[in-house]
Amino acid sequence: MSKHTLENARLLEMLQSDDPSRHKEAAEGTSEYLHLRAHENGIARAVMEPETITPSEFTQQVDTDKPCVVRNMEPSSAGAVNLSLGIGPNDAYIGAPKYRVMFDRIASKRYTADVAQLSTYTYSLKELFNELILKDMLYREDVNMFSSVESGLGSRNATDADDIHLKQTGARGWITVGSYSRQAMALARNGIGETDNALPVETCVINHSFVSNILGMDHDALGGSGAEDLFKNGWTKMPLMGMQAIVTIKRDLVPNDSIFMFAPQDYIGDFLIVTDATMSFKKEDYMLKFFGYEYLGQCWKNIAAFARADFTGTAEDWRPDLES
Repeated sequence: MSKHTLENARLLEMLQSDDPSRHKEAAEGTSEYLHLRAHENGIARAVMEPETITPSEFTQQVDTDKPCVVRNMEPSSAGAVNLSLGIGPNDAYIGAPKYRVMFDRIASKRYTADVAQLSTYTYSLKELFNELILKDMLYREDVNMFSSVESGLGSRNATDADDIHLKQTGARGWITVGSYSRQAMALARNGIGETDNALPVETCVINHSFVSNILGMDHDALGGSGAEDLFKNGWTKMPLMGMQAIVTIKRDLVPNDSIFMFAPQDYIGDFLIVTDATMSFKKEDYMLKFFGYEYLGQCWKNIAAFARADFTGTAEDWRPDLES
């Protein structure tokens, strides 16, 4: 007997019932499982810590019918000056800029299966739903996140003063750093810190090909004993130059020889969830129809909070005015 047989039998017993409350019970149990898996597999959820909110936080906007949440950014300091005795300070008005988060529903395809067919599965049905449904929704979350990031990075090795990232932050958002070396890694890591905001860097996203190229670096280039630790422990137990590394197989989002870097959560924006990954089941005679959905919003509030470096070409500076 498969270790999943009893779990599958309990789930199918609920789904085959004519009592709608049993279908709801099955959906809730499966959804709880998907919630746990979502935090393990999504890149966006690893970079931007999800926050659960309620519709009571929604506000209306004149230019869209979509629900929105409006939040304040930290106001900029006016600075301090030395004063002579008997002289008061100048006035400065405090005004906090705002940004909004817009929401969309993400849904999987609707799948159909014969209940009799599902009863023959030795594979976990919950894991089947994870493979068919949750991973597709998480991929869509990641696509949305990287689409926003790409739109804010500007051009690679930008020289145009009107480049979106260069104009707003004083530094490029995307450069080449040359071939794999310790110097190239250090140059790449400096990206976020080179902006006018001078933010710290906390997380990076790379793919498995990038890891293989790092492993190809010699003992000294990788940092002495760090090379041995990397071979023994992999990326799950050690940071990459002080950054928490997230390794993905999604090369269409994170190309070979590229590293995406992100500032800490407080600086980057919001990942707001109204309805987390939820399963919907509907039984019609002996046919079962099911799909997954969620309702959430993502927003980057600070364009200086992310950067990309490609380990190709020649090494470029993050700030063009630093080039000789």
